[in-house]
Amino acid sequence: MSASAPIPFKCPGCGAAYKVVSIAPSPVEAKDMKVKCRRCAFALPATDGDAVLKYFLVTRRPLN
Repeated sequence: MSASAPIPFKCPGCGAAYKVVSIAPSPVEAKDMKVKCRRCAFALPATDGDAVLKYFLVTRRPLN
């Protein structure tokens, strides 16, 4: 399984910082996966074309 280089990403809902990599899906990974921000539960994209997106939380932005 090959992954792309990590790309910085900020949650549009709360500004939490993530690193995102795209990987080729394994046969058991569903295309209808739901991914939510770990800080605010904002819905994040789970796929990009045929690739599955994996999010790694880097920093949490404090809620105001």
